[in-house]
Amino acid sequence: MDNSAIYPTVSAIVRARPKLPVGPVAIMLCESGRHIKATARRLADQGMGTILYLGRDAPLGIDGPMEIAIAERPRSDRYRDLLNALFDMLDGRWVLWLWNGEFLVYPYCETRSLPEMISFLKDERRKVLFSYALDLYAQDLPVDGADPAAADLCFDRIGYHAFPKPDQQLRFYGGMGWRFEELTPPEQQQCGRSSLILAQKGVHLNREMLFGEVEYDSISCPWHHNPTGAVMSLRRSARIMAHPNFPDVAHSLIWAGTTKWDWTSRQLLELGMIEPGQWF
Repeated sequence: MDNSAIYPTVSAIVRARPKLPVGPVAIMLCESGRHIKATARRLADQGMGTILYLGRDAPLGIDGPMEIAIAERPRSDRYRDLLNALFDMLDGRWVLWLWNGEFLVYPYCETRSLPEMISFLKDERRKVLFSYALDLYAQDLPVDGADPAAADLCFDRIGYHAFPKPDQQLRFYGGMGWRFEELTPPEQQQCGRSSLILAQKGVHLNREMLFGEVEYDSISCPWHHNPTGAVMSLRRSARIMAHPNFPDVAHSLIWAGTTKWDWTSRQLLELGMIEPGQWF
């Protein structure tokens, strides 16, 4: 099997419906070229069978997964619609979606693959791994092409809040979107995310990038305590630090709640930011 392919648009790949290797599928939303390789390498290391790059006109040549580049570069408000079309195409497959410069962390990810996590979720009759988008930041963000793991990146270890929704689920806020809310559009402030899902035709993200279905937006199921994950993200910090008004509040970037990121799931488990549930 050819290990790479290029399609001009999402519509073209939906029509073609290529045969994909066994295993989970990652969809990377490429807003820019920033840290695409670092994100892709981590996905490959975690056991991704296929990586789809939305907004890139060529594969990266990452060893392991099949790579599919979709050259279409949508407006910011169109990513959701195109992502939903890909979910429909991938009906019945486990799909992880994230942006370039983001890295999934789940309990024991240093020694257990993503397919192992998915196998556990299937056994527990779950269709989602709920996660939290945690902002990575530094006084000087790593430049494009530099290895983010070599930089002194930080995140907020405290300052997160949960508010009830009418469907008895919760909305989560915190991180840089909460601390710098005046620089962050309201739709980008919440940090809860169903990042790893069992795609089903018609199950779509809404304007808030939530699914609007109780099961897909829930942290845990009624009959079991489930694991949760984190998406460690450079996306929001890059946007906030590039905001023309950021220099006025830059003095509060590093604060008492800042801690250095050590790139391990143990750190997040010990802080209570992700949970293993019944997965030991």
